[in-house]
Amino acid sequence: RNARTFPKSSLRGGPVAKALIQASSHSDAKHLQSLLEKHLVDVHLTFEKTSTRSMLNYEPPSVLIFALHQFEATDLAFCEDLITAGFDRPILVLSQKVFTSAEVIKTRQIHMLETPFTDRDIVATVNKLLTNPNSPAQRHKRFTTSQDVRIEAMVSGVMTTSQMLNLSKGGAYIELDELAGWNEGELVRLNIPMKDLNKNHTMHGRVVWTTARHKKSGKPGLGLEFVPNDDVYRLLSENL
Repeated sequence: RNARTFPKSSLRGGPVAKALIQASSHSDAKHLQSLLEKHLVDVHLTFEKTSTRSMLNYEPPSVLIFALHQFEATDLAFCEDLITAGFDRPILVLSQKVFTSAEVIKTRQIHMLETPFTDRDIVATVNKLLTNPNSPAQRHKRFTTSQDVRIEAMVSGVMTTSQMLNLSKGGAYIELDELAGWNEGELVRLNIPMKDLNKNHTMHGRVVWTTARHKKSGKPGLGLEFVPNDDVYRLLSENL
């Protein structure tokens, strides 16, 4: 493994946002470059790890993107090497196949977007990482929805009826009328009416981020990470 470290000063600076893409296909690389330069950011391309490492030393990007047919264990090890060496920007993996379950990837710096995804998905994800580099790592594909939901803060007792606007295996985005009383770290209970089955489904989650104004709807909202039922009471006791 290469022990070279990336200087923190070069990572923090730079007035112009850039993306670096390491791709396994020249046609995929050119498509992504055209897409992102049209909507968001300047793009540099590489096609193997040595060039990627050299580019990071020369001009660290605002986001590093891997566009690979398969994301292998060796690719994950390379990402972890870069992070250990000091690369502290978001890493986005676009892949047709991930070598193992997303849960194996421990660092919150690595974000996953597994096929099928659209150009709009790519632009939205990269824009999120450029705007908020510390946003929670995306591990699962998100699906747009418009599901009624009753949400209750389990510590403060705040409660409201609202809508779930997108959903993934790991979490959801809930739109709100007002943000007051909803804080990061808050444990929540979701009560979801399942009209076709004439019953309600209960889930638990934790608020991992909030926004006062969503870029599409203009309304406040919060991002949730789902919490297994077995962990709820342990986490509740830690918050009391």
